[in-house]
Amino acid sequence: MDTQYLRNRIRVELLPVLERSYNPGVKMALIRLAEAAQQGYEFLQGEAEALLSEAGHLGAAVPVRWLLEQPEGMRELVVRQLVRAAGASEETLDFGHYLDIMGLAERNASGRELQLPEGLRASLEHGVLRFWQESGKGDVPALDVELAIPGVTRPSGHAFEIAAEVVTLKPLDLERFKRQKTAWEEMFDLAALKLPLRVRWRKHGDRFQPLGSKGERKLQDFFVDAKVPRGERDRVPLVTMQGKPIWVVGYRMDERVKVTDRTGRALVLRFRKVEAAR
Repeated sequence: MDTQYLRNRIRVELLPVLERSYNPGVKMALIRLAEAAQQGYEFLQGEAEALLSEAGHLGAAVPVRWLLEQPEGMRELVVRQLVRAAGASEETLDFGHYLDIMGLAERNASGRELQLPEGLRASLEHGVLRFWQESGKGDVPALDVELAIPGVTRPSGHAFEIAAEVVTLKPLDLERFKRQKTAWEEMFDLAALKLPLRVRWRKHGDRFQPLGSKGERKLQDFFVDAKVPRGERDRVPLVTMQGKPIWVVGYRMDERVKVTDRTGRALVLRFRKVEAAR
């Protein structure tokens, strides 16, 4: 065994000394300690994931103010969840990288960006900390899939799913939905839709009419105004109808398919992060 590596020197040189001179059971004690530490870490990772989900932060971005309100011991775990949501391994970061990220958050200087290992990027824009992986568009797996309505669509090779539910609206349902919804949920007037719907990435020339606006806009211009980082724009799913976007997932739906007080039945779409489907 090559003892130029620290881990090998520990096994070959240090552990035998500890067993002979201090504790014959030191190896098993270290194994038990490692197992307990791993179980504790997995539990805390689950807590961080639940914390993000309950707050409605299901993508690779969070408001800086919200992050800094969390207990100090939880912040690193939240950041590692965001790194995973960006499609990178949490092993990409060491503690020094985490300190750099928290320094970026604490300074809260809009327009700043960090270059992290393996093409991972972190940026702070308008109070939002975002992570994404820098890559050419050819590195983004192709996406153009019909949505199951009702049902759950999990595109092969992608780490998300979209659940679709048809509901009959009762008085106050819309207001209740608006109060409780996150950016990853939207409700559409079923009568205004022409099925099937599909989900895909953006294409050159995409246009839609953002909710609340009076006319169509180029998707590119919308992304610029919404401060979506360039490296993230090719990874924002679009729900489309007859080839045109009606929901820029996580950002805005189209004005022409919104629910009104005349809507009887509605389609509810919910976007969720999952393990990548094969």
